[in-house]
Amino acid sequence: MDGASLLIIRGIVGLVFGIVAFAWPGVTIAALVVIFGAYAIVDGFTNLVLGLTKTPTHGRSVATTLQGVVGIAAGILTFIWPGITALALVIVNLGYGCKGTWTPLGSFAFTSDALAGHLPTAAQPSPFVPTGNRFHDSWLGALPVPVPADYLEGLDVQRRDFEHHFQSYLGGVWRDRGWWYYYLVALAFKVPVGTLAIVLAGLWLIMRGRELGSTAVLCVVVPAAFLLVLVSSQTGFNAHLRYLLPLFPFLAICGGRVARSRGRASVHRRTHP
Repeated sequence: MDGASLLIIRGIVGLVFGIVAFAWPGVTIAALVVIFGAYAIVDGFTNLVLGLTKTPTHGRSVATTLQGVVGIAAGILTFIWPGITALALVIVNLGYGCKGTWTPLGSFAFTSDALAGHLPTAAQPSPFVPTGNRFHDSWLGALPVPVPADYLEGLDVQRRDFEHHFQSYLGGVWRDRGWWYYYLVALAFKVPVGTLAIVLAGLWLIMRGRELGSTAVLCVVVPAAFLLVLVSSQTGFNAHLRYLLPLFPFLAICGGRVARSRGRASVHRRTHP
């Protein structure tokens, strides 16, 4: 399928999506959640199988296996908390202007092995040129993707970078892979000590107050832990703390628990002199 055909398909799908979104907004959001949850589970299962399968050219991959487990967990949590998932998907789609949302998965040209499928080295024109789509000839290829096309293609490019094992540096050491603890060390070095202290104090107050079971706290702690585990599992190469930037709003909320505790103490002193 040539580039012009892909543009026509994306345009038609985008137009239909816009009409359906205005006519039946509730149905649209429900469809976003269901498709995203199903896709996360299927993608997680695929990564789990790939990570545990040993081939003549690729050994078993702990990072891919962990990514599969995280993907399956994300799919399950999507159905447990559909409201949170719906809000996240709506925000992501609005940020990209819904460009390419609902494009069939099989119509993309991917460059990472995870999404394009592994091709013999001789058949790859370049590791940076889209080479295929492992879902093209399967029923998954017909599934509409509930995120913008640019968003998915960006994830594909990032996945390709992790697969090609670029040089990583930490503590005076260069090597051809990364470290699972790289981003924990990066947080310790790059985040101000005062900020870290407030965040850790907030987490301690949450655990001391036995608040971990509440929905509001889980909505903060679970996504933060999920993001940290997901990013740390990508050990193909390590660089740039920016991959953890989405974690900081959750850390700020945890730190806000300290302010809440101080506010309650101040009110108690005024009402009980």
